[in-house]
Amino acid sequence: MKRLRDEGGKVTTRVLKDKKKREVLRLEFYGAISSGKAPAISEVVRTLRRLHGLTRAAFAMKAGISEESLKRIEQGRANPTLETLERLLALGSLTLTVRVLTSEELVDRRNAKVRAANAAKHTKAFAE
Repeated sequence: MKRLRDEGGKVTTRVLKDKKKREVLRLEFYGAISSGKAPAISEVVRTLRRLHGLTRAAFAMKAGISEESLKRIEQGRANPTLETLERLLALGSLTLTVRVLTSEELVDRRNAKVRAANAAKHTKAFAE
């Protein structure tokens, strides 16, 4: 997902008050989610807060958590509990769906990643 940049090309980190910028961010955000590209939890939470034009303090209060906890979640330094994550997502009218993988599915995913990495190595070696 692309981050919005200000006129100078710097990534915006402050609350978005401009409705046009928020609309662009909203379209990029929901487009990324619907395309199956799962952004990190920290990116989802930060984007939802910015879409609503709220400060960390206001968003944290609405979610029933401390501002420091929200800051750590947004920075990827903490993982919220499922209950907290549900409350945060509910502020953006999103729901949480959890899928538990079996050990066989986990092994299959790992093997697929190894095969893809090996194929990439062989393709690169062949191209040289």
